[in-house]
Amino acid sequence: MGYRLLALDCDGTLLNPEGHVSPRVREAVTRAAGAGCHVTLATGRRAWSVKRIIAELGINVPLVLYNGGLIWDAVKAEALHQRPLARETVRELVALAREHRMQAMVFEHPLAGERVFLGPEEFDSAIVRAYVGPRAHFCIRVPFDALHEVQDPLLVSAQTDDPATARRYYDAVAGRLPCSPQVPLHGEEPHVEVHVYGPGATKANALAELAGRHGLTMADVMVVGDDYNDVEMLEAAGLGVAMGHAPALVKRYADVVVGTNAEDGVAEAIERFVLGAEAPPRGR
Repeated sequence: MGYRLLALDCDGTLLNPEGHVSPRVREAVTRAAGAGCHVTLATGRRAWSVKRIIAELGINVPLVLYNGGLIWDAVKAEALHQRPLARETVRELVALAREHRMQAMVFEHPLAGERVFLGPEEFDSAIVRAYVGPRAHFCIRVPFDALHEVQDPLLVSAQTDDPATARRYYDAVAGRLPCSPQVPLHGEEPHVEVHVYGPGATKANALAELAGRHGLTMADVMVVGDDYNDVEMLEAAGLGVAMGHAPALVKRYADVVVGTNAEDGVAEAIERFVLGAEAPPRGR
């Protein structure tokens, strides 16, 4: 078996269009782990939102969460490596969001409770209202001036209904502050949110750290992803696998393309390159 660490994106990759792990994918992951391959997740999700997934798959390898901002040992409930945002950086990010009439959401560290703190309702976008609605029990409203006091935040998300405003905010942040801003496009949709992580937070950097903890290098890692936040890890891994529905730009950074998440593309990748004898293509 050539790949010793398998890292899977969640939404649009591991999960099918209905948000579930299909029986075929579950079986393939179980067989890969049984064959001695370390299986983990590399996702923008938070610790609480992957509990069901890792329980269903029996994953006990530390996870890459917050798009690389945190390596989380879910078994021991402890952070192995993290890239939080500095308090002064959060203060400036929130001030810029307020200046652009955007809502700022500050995501607390899992060890502090993993609550979401956000400003007054008058700044809410449609995305924010949809997010907060079913999650009101852990979303806390505070004045903008208090948002920088959140403990060890791993993510600040600025939200708007206007793509042009989101672009101006991104341009105001990128290259100016010590952080890693990302634009979650979700395919080819216009972006109306900007996610900001700690300096150097990418899935690729976190996976290199995690691989080293297992005595491996990125050459030993196979990754599967479908979106723009997967590009760095697709390019850095020993084998980068893009899902069939991934945007064309994402596919260009992959070594191979498999079926969509409706076609069990993750299972196909595991069956071919972890459990099977198929050699990966050389070069991109």
